[in-house]
Amino acid sequence: MTFRKAFFENFFLRLSTFGEFNDPFEMIPGYKVLTLDKESRDSILENSTSEGDSFYENYMDTKAGVRASLGVICFTSKVDNLLMWSHYANNHEGVCIEFDATASFFNGQYKDSGSPMFDGLKNYNPKDIYDNVGVLKKVEYSKNRPLIFETSKLSDDTESWLVKSEEWRYEDEYRIILPTDRAEEKEINNSTMSFFKIDKEIIKSVTMGCQVQETVKKEIYEICSSLNIPLKESFISPTEYKLDIKDYHHDNHSKHINMYNLYRITKY
Repeated sequence: MTFRKAFFENFFLRLSTFGEFNDPFEMIPGYKVLTLDKESRDSILENSTSEGDSFYENYMDTKAGVRASLGVICFTSKVDNLLMWSHYANNHEGVCIEFDATASFFNGQYKDSGSPMFDGLKNYNPKDIYDNVGVLKKVEYSKNRPLIFETSKLSDDTESWLVKSEEWRYEDEYRIILPTDRAEEKEINNSTMSFFKIDKEIIKSVTMGCQVQETVKKEIYEICSSLNIPLKESFISPTEYKLDIKDYHHDNHSKHINMYNLYRITKY
């Protein structure tokens, strides 16, 4: 009880940074030069001031640019998506938290073009960088990767952070890009991670997975009730591959067990 209550009363959202995602294409656009024939490619690399001798310097600028200074928090709009519950909610034993997308946290609370994080960065244009920072945005799904013609552009590129392969379309993802220097660092399992603390008032509801045990459900209900957070629970549909989501009631769990072993719940 103590851990779960602390989780809701001191609510933090984890900021994922470059290199922490399970998709190897994440935040990495394609390189248009590599789509050209060898003669054209060699000519560009030999004659371009940014792609020739400065290639290594561009690489260092990229490492110190937005990839080191910004992170991402990811969301979905689909509370009943079976794959999302399986992949990100401990196989339906976790919870899905609904947030108020109109809250200032998602609409510019951390949008600050005056941040010193990019001071001294070559080719730095605050407007280009901060156009995507601090505001919740929908991810675009595409067959083709966004392309960058000059590697120097990587140091302030955030457009490609909002594009993913069509394979991920089922997630219906939204993202907010936030500055790492505004986050709080915490030690979790011997690893340092970045978090943003949020006000519990922006939590609209909590939905429990269909494999949450009855005793845990009651515990979560007590916590949510004390915080005035509406609680819902999900059950397996008796006829379709989908979830039925209902307002929580302490009798619901027992009602979905029957004598034929055709359970709408999977754990007691």
